Amino acid sequence: MSHIPKLAAAIAAAAVVSATLLVPSGAAPVVAAEPSCAECPVGGVGVAGDYVLRQDGTVWSRGINAAAQVPGLVGVERIAASAGTGYALVEGRVWAWGDNRDGELGNGSFGGSTLTPAVVTGLGDVVAIAAGAEARYALRADGTVWSWGRNDRAQLGGLAAGRSAKPVRIAGVRGAVEVSAGDASGFAVLANGTALAWGANDEGQLGGARISLREAIPLTVPALP
Repeated sequence: MSHIPKLAAAIAAAAVVSATLLVPSGAAPVVAAEPSCAECPVGGVGVAGDYVLRQDGTVWSRGINAAAQVPGLVGVERIAASAGTGYALVEGRVWAWGDNRDGELGNGSFGGSTLTPAVVTGLGDVVAIAAGAEARYALRADGTVWSWGRNDRAQLGGLAAGRSAKPVRIAGVRGAVEVSAGDASGFAVLANGTALAWGANDEGQLGGARISLREAIPLTVPALP
């Protein structure tokens, strides 16, 4: 258990590295800059992509010159954002809005988009959420991790052959207490301190010595000193 804080910090750092912009060989990677906002709401307690979570449980989008409240969301505990979709955690349920090209909204359909948040289908007892550019994850109270949307780089793990418009469980992850997301990779810390990783690994995002295009079955991240 003493290694959990270190492992949690490690997978968070790995997620940041995985989400950096691709640059020519030999050039230093550059983390994508956050959009500016001249009138962002005060009292923010969380930031994800273009969204700010306020202390009053409301979510605001950060525009170039103004901020606007995301409609229909109250009592929000956490937020996350993928490339074109936002997510909010409210009393164990995940709400989603934005782009749905690859089933990112988790409502059972592909295509279209919406400005109005709706509950992700068939997913309850969620305690944490995470999202990267091409991946999104929900950690349930029973220690399982679920995902939906694209799967071209094994973001959904080994149970899904293609993209999914409904949440599917990440095979091989049990007893998770933390979850994080890179660009197209997933990370989880188990209650016993073990860290697992899956998805895109073409740049070694999942840790260890092995480089591969994708890893559908979660790999154990080497222990930290």
